[in-house]
Amino acid sequence: MLDKSIPIISVMLEQHHPDVYPHFPIPDGYTLSTYRDGFDLAWAKLVYATGMASSVEQALEVFAHEFGSEPEKIRTNCLFMLDAQGIPVATATLWHGTHMGDERPRVHWVTVDPAHQGKGLCKAVLTAVFDLFQSQGGGDYLYLTTQTWSYKAINIYQHFGFEPYLGPRPVNWKQSNYETDNAIAWRIINEKLTAYREA
Repeated sequence: MLDKSIPIISVMLEQHHPDVYPHFPIPDGYTLSTYRDGFDLAWAKLVYATGMASSVEQALEVFAHEFGSEPEKIRTNCLFMLDAQGIPVATATLWHGTHMGDERPRVHWVTVDPAHQGKGLCKAVLTAVFDLFQSQGGGDYLYLTTQTWSYKAINIYQHFGFEPYLGPRPVNWKQSNYETDNAIAWRIINEKLTAYREA
């Protein structure tokens, strides 16, 4: 779940050896699926349920903006975990972004239904994304963007080899005071992660 008790500051993480990653199995009772017709609504419901959109309608607009221009790619690169009834309860997408100036592969919109969190679905769907990346030719770089509110997810990302991006301001980054904000964000995240791991 998002921790909205702390300031929200966006951050970026990068993985320079994406051929090296842990392999977590799909938990019993769940199955992996690629995108199917109608799963845009399921995706929107997941994003809304986790507090990353103010409504399902807004989340649908986000989906259309992020993925609508490449309908064929979304069918192969947007992954879902389905529960025993075939309902999507987690998702992650292997996509692309230009935060580094040129187009690079990214892990995008990792989301798990709150009712199904703590069961290993995030780790399983991330494993599937890394597997997909390798099956499509791989490479020596993956990145993702997230925020301070998601430090519990960052804890999982770090298990997959993602490290804080501490370089120059990424292209089109929203925060104008990037270097100051980034330092503050990682201080908050590291403090929260220390307490979380010791709990």
